[in-house]
Amino acid sequence: MTGSGDPADPMRRIGDHEIAREGFEGLPYPVVIVHGSAHLIAAANAAYRCFAGRDDLLGVPLGEVLPSPQGQRLLEATQQVMSTAESVTVREWLVPRGASGGTGESFVDVDLRPRRDDQGRIDSVLIVHIDVSERVRRRREADFALDQALLPAELPVLPLVDIAVQYTTAHDGESGEQERGGDWFDAVPLAGGRVALMVGDSPGQGLGAAVAASHLRLLLAETLFETGDVRNAVGKVDSVASRVRTIRTATVCLAVLDPAGGELTYCTGGHPPPLIVSADGSRRSLVASGSPPLGTGCPPLVTTVRLEPGETVVLCTGNIRDLPGNATTPEGTAAMGTVEDPESTAEQICREAIERFAGPGPDGDIAVLAARRREEAIPPLRCDVVASAAGLSEVRTALADWLAQLGCSDADRQDVDVAAVELVTNAIEHAYRDRAAGTVSVEGTLEVDGVLTLVVGDHGQWQVPAAPGAAGGRGLWIARTFTDALDIRHGQSDGDEDGTVVILHRRLRRAPRSSLRPERTRLDMPELRLRVDGLPPTVTASGEVDTTNSQRFADHLDGACRGGLHPLTVDLTAVEFLARAGVRVLLEMRERLVAYGHELDLLASEDTPVQEVLDLAGLAWRPNGNSTNAGT
Repeated sequence: MTGSGDPADPMRRIGDHEIAREGFEGLPYPVVIVHGSAHLIAAANAAYRCFAGRDDLLGVPLGEVLPSPQGQRLLEATQQVMSTAESVTVREWLVPRGASGGTGESFVDVDLRPRRDDQGRIDSVLIVHIDVSERVRRRREADFALDQALLPAELPVLPLVDIAVQYTTAHDGESGEQERGGDWFDAVPLAGGRVALMVGDSPGQGLGAAVAASHLRLLLAETLFETGDVRNAVGKVDSVASRVRTIRTATVCLAVLDPAGGELTYCTGGHPPPLIVSADGSRRSLVASGSPPLGTGCPPLVTTVRLEPGETVVLCTGNIRDLPGNATTPEGTAAMGTVEDPESTAEQICREAIERFAGPGPDGDIAVLAARRREEAIPPLRCDVVASAAGLSEVRTALADWLAQLGCSDADRQDVDVAAVELVTNAIEHAYRDRAAGTVSVEGTLEVDGVLTLVVGDHGQWQVPAAPGAAGGRGLWIARTFTDALDIRHGQSDGDEDGTVVILHRRLRRAPRSSLRPERTRLDMPELRLRVDGLPPTVTASGEVDTTNSQRFADHLDGACRGGLHPLTVDLTAVEFLARAGVRVLLEMRERLVAYGHELDLLASEDTPVQEVLDLAGLAWRPNGNSTNAGT
């Protein structure tokens, strides 16, 4: 390395220019320098060119590289640095989709620093991107956990009313971070098929307000569950609020709906009244009951109206009334107009309300709770099939379609599917063991309180269940695990003395949608896919394993390990459903391998139904890529 002895010489201070240039070019994070009031790019390293998706950046205005609207925030920050000569950091800037060659969501902290010319004037800005996507992901996971803890994680699924919620948190104007406030919601099934709908707003922002809102919600829900009376519940909460500072002056809108007759009784404690979306798509605001915010000691006032079949009652948190064109005034109601689809579901109405009134970056939390009174209940499920593998497939398809109509969560659908498969398989394998194959009936009903009753019956002969052993006796055990209650009755299937009826109960739920909650998609039922690699072999399975394809599953395992001569690894990470028939294949394969001095190595994903089934069956497993044995 060469250089002048003069300390002012850049070569002396920086080092070799070529090495410095290579270091700038090889930095792992994007760096760009923009010059002048037009923010023309004067230098950009390889990482920034990758981010921009082009190599010809020199002399290009920064605004041409940064798409609107995401880029506007950085352009404004760049201008601020040029004008004030002070550094600025833009926190957690959302990188435009497709930038840097990525397809997922990513965030960067953007550090902008002024640069001076020889006369000390600000002539350019150094811009550095630091990837903070992992930090945002971890915070979102923590926010989601808090969201689940402080707000209801589920809504009831009822036969005569369709209930939905959409909730979004506030955004800080500087950083764009979500800030939880005191808005809350809940829906509580009551005796006789009635349901309590409630939203409210506790004073303040941040964690303290969210915790206070959670306490208020739980107190109100518990009182309603005990009494079912709107006036009594609000009165009790008002008494508590007068002594507890954190919920004093909180507002609440509580409504109890009887979907059978349509009676809607509500109280607006300092809160906007409910809205009604009619079956023809028109909207109107109800009259406030007249009660003040909580903690005043005033007796609660209630109002009763009738909700017609096909109409939807909508409860909104307080911040919506602060937005232009709100629906809590006659002008706002007129501005709302009508919905485009008169048959809109409760979820569609919630989504439209959030989009129409919140817009991008709302100033506060917004919760919209909607309950649509169905014109008629969804018909019960009735399925009669031949006791065969083909019959099992018919049952699964019919059950999946029916549960999708009910709108329950994916977890409920999958658990009910597991239990039904086990019960129908039990009837197929045991009811007609010594006689010609008969039929299996499956009946499903959603009770008024949101509890699913599924009845599986046959006309065969009852077989005493074996103790869970190497390859059987686990069907009823697994079915019980995935339901709330299970009852077995003999000789009661359509009056047949030889018949058996198994009745299971499961309370159905659905998840609210929020800006923090990951979106879930409908449960699909893909076919079983198998791939064999290497020696010793690894069989990778994906999709579902049940009675209809368990023999193919067994044949692949047997062929891969040559009947047990080679050790075998089975990767179940991508398996979404593992029925007892698949468990039996794995148990039998384990015994075969042990006879040759080998072990069955199972890979599975943690916290999944497949892991639960493996644990119940006593099959040891480990997470993919981790040698620690996670099974029993």
